[in-house]
Amino acid sequence: MKLFEPNHADRGHHKFGPSGTGYRDPRVGGCLAFVNRKGTSTAAEEGTANHELLDSAIREWVNAGCTGSISDFLPTGMTDMEQSNMSFIINSIEGQIISSDEVHPELLVVLKNNDGEEINYGYLDLLTIQGSEAFITDYKFGWIQVPNAKINRQGWNYAAAVFQMFPQLQYITVQFAQPKIGYFTTYTFTRAEDADRLRFEIENIINQAGEAQQSQNAEKMNPGSACDYCQEAGRCPGYLQLFDLGKAKSNFPDAVEWSAESIETPEQAAAAMSWLSIFEATVGHIKNRCIEIAQEHGSIDCGDYTFKPASRSGLSKITSTDKLFDLFEESYNFSRHQLVPFMTISKSNAVKALTEFLCQENPEKTKKQIQDEIDSNLRVSGVIETGDPTTYLRKTKTKN
Repeated sequence: MKLFEPNHADRGHHKFGPSGTGYRDPRVGGCLAFVNRKGTSTAAEEGTANHELLDSAIREWVNAGCTGSISDFLPTGMTDMEQSNMSFIINSIEGQIISSDEVHPELLVVLKNNDGEEINYGYLDLLTIQGSEAFITDYKFGWIQVPNAKINRQGWNYAAAVFQMFPQLQYITVQFAQPKIGYFTTYTFTRAEDADRLRFEIENIINQAGEAQQSQNAEKMNPGSACDYCQEAGRCPGYLQLFDLGKAKSNFPDAVEWSAESIETPEQAAAAMSWLSIFEATVGHIKNRCIEIAQEHGSIDCGDYTFKPASRSGLSKITSTDKLFDLFEESYNFSRHQLVPFMTISKSNAVKALTEFLCQENPEKTKKQIQDEIDSNLRVSGVIETGDPTTYLRKTKTKN
């Protein structure tokens, strides 16, 4: 067995990468104008951390000759939920890894057209190869069930690229493991029937997506579940049609009376949350557009009211705490030790800064391990206090 180490220095994201292919294909509920959101979220960071833990454990286990189990190489101190999630995936892949000739964790795959030009690229979680057969495994740590492997466009994308990259392969099994909901889906593609078909499918989706994003033609857009993850939802003409024509198309509920007291039933509450999600996504873009028009015309009038452009100073920001300390001490004989007790910093910013430092100092540890160690130390030492829990409504898609 040969282990191929990933080169994380080459990481990046393609505009039309595999992870967003399903969100772009209207045939599976996507929209051609879909654009991946920038930045990150708590859920995304959790998923990334879990991927890093599993990837590191797999590489250590293979390098150790596949003795014991991958679980033996996971860090200590994991929660019961984390251990359960990892076990679900590990049970699915250990046998395939042991019997394989090649193991490719975190593999960069590039899909090309007939002229050898790049269509897109992305990173699959795990590829194992045995002779003319291969398994592509993708780990999903979210709560919303992904489409089954036979129609999963991300899987199509990976399979098409792997067929190109490894000409000896005749069969590729794509599998998605989603431990939080106990979901595992798998499908086998063949070179003879699927290699060219999948490539043409992905290329066609990307070409149409490029045109839709450029034209912003609402007729080519498909407002729906993909909007929840799209960066452009708040100003997308297709999404904004949800207020009128798109309402019927998307089975959007009738609006409720806008007072908390009038919302009494679960159906009314669900309708209110549906409309609030649109308002929250669009309010920033709409407000900015109104400001632009007011600046262009001097004001915008609405009955007895007039809105005129105005400005106010933003919050002042200290550019350097060191400079602040020096100034106070030199000018007012007020030392940093007297000032520090009045200063605050968020836990997330403090942990982020220390994590980045320790990642450089301890390259053998994963980011997740370091963050957990810091968090544990902060709590045990009493430096931080856990806030009171809050309740929120998480949106999930109802299974058909």
